[in-house]
Amino acid sequence: MDAAFQPKAKVPFSPVAARQPKPSATSMQLLSSIKPIEKQPEARKPTLSKDARIVYLATKEEGMTMLQAIEEANRQGLSLIPNKDIDERLNGKEQIWQAEKDFYPCWTGTLIIYVKPNEEFGKEISFDGLRVKIPKEWQHKINCAIVCNHPNFTIEKDGTIKLKKASLIENFPANDGWYKTDKKFGIPYGVKSNETDKEARCLWRQTDNIFVGLPARGDDGFYYVRNGHLVLAGLRPSVRLGVLGTRAETQHAEEIQK
Repeated sequence: MDAAFQPKAKVPFSPVAARQPKPSATSMQLLSSIKPIEKQPEARKPTLSKDARIVYLATKEEGMTMLQAIEEANRQGLSLIPNKDIDERLNGKEQIWQAEKDFYPCWTGTLIIYVKPNEEFGKEISFDGLRVKIPKEWQHKINCAIVCNHPNFTIEKDGTIKLKKASLIENFPANDGWYKTDKKFGIPYGVKSNETDKEARCLWRQTDNIFVGLPARGDDGFYYVRNGHLVLAGLRPSVRLGVLGTRAETQHAEEIQK
């Protein structure tokens, strides 16, 4: 970890602990498998933002695990807001995040898959109870990340992830730090940059392990990183965060219900 990345005295949760894989997947349960007392209330009506397109599913205080967030979005026919859109809400001129601050940090709807630096993608990788088969054309790729926005992936009850429409980001960083972001997903990649670059974002990743999961955004309590510029792409799926969704396109909603 670079010297510039020093933790503050008080943190809302511990990303260092959160990105370490658990020894077993027994705690990884879908929302339908969790005891009723732990479920989000079925009768809870989501509130809408001013543009009436964003659905607030859970505040940070209420919190949902990654799998709960995905299943609840599917149940309501929603799409989890992708990383690039969350970035615009956090860093756009309208400062939308100020009205939504109770929902951050939150899960994004952008699935990211990567392996250890300088290691090849195999046929299948697993992380904390999640498993995904790597498309043949991307097997043996090095220092890349596979990226996919919800609902273009599904997660079965046994943790198996099926990719419907994914992309490969090459030159995925091997270390934490500031990097430019790709135009489609807003994921840091390529040559290292710095915090004075308005187009750069600060990546926080698993540096000694593989990873399968959703990046989180909106947390500035762990590193001295200006608000909204930190991309947490290494948290365990059992961490509870805020959740924002949006009305899915008709064809996507129909796919989710099948």
